[in-house]
Amino acid sequence: MTLSPQESNAFFNAMLNLLFFAGQKEGLVNKNTTLLQFIKEKMELKVKCWEAVTSNINLLDDFLATADNILVESQIELLKGIHKKIKGDFIILRCLKNYAIFIHTETNKVYAVKALQEPFDSFFDRFPVMVNTSIFPYKDFIVYDGFFSRYNVQFGSGIKSNLENIYKTAKLKKEIITRLD
Repeated sequence: MTLSPQESNAFFNAMLNLLFFAGQKEGLVNKNTTLLQFIKEKMELKVKCWEAVTSNINLLDDFLATADNILVESQIELLKGIHKKIKGDFIILRCLKNYAIFIHTETNKVYAVKALQEPFDSFFDRFPVMVNTSIFPYKDFIVYDGFFSRYNVQFGSGIKSNLENIYKTAKLKKEIITRLD
């Protein structure tokens, strides 16, 4: 249910370069800071840089205009996929062999999402769990942005049953979304 080590390395390399660029452009990262120093910074700074990208998509476009000196084509394609991102609240219903089941709380659409390096069940001790994150395409599947905040919500049996019905209906109708084309 996770990316391969090569895919994961390519993902993090591309994202960290984008976040570093955005952080410097937005004044969140000192101009004298190197990428290696940025990588060692706390996660809170990287989250702020990601929030800058998601609130100002021009930062992504500005980075992509210069990224061919830094990234390979597959990494550039990954970052272009951010244009198709779906940001919001999701319920991670369960983890399956190849992906986790995400249900978008606004639309009830069901997505098959791959984890990056660590499976989702290493972050959470039980499911379902409600998170805020972004999902977007990467190659032939969907990934999340590497950041999520968890809501401290407990689901009762009625809501769990409703979520299971949403999933089972989507599965029966072959409406589980596995690609964001």
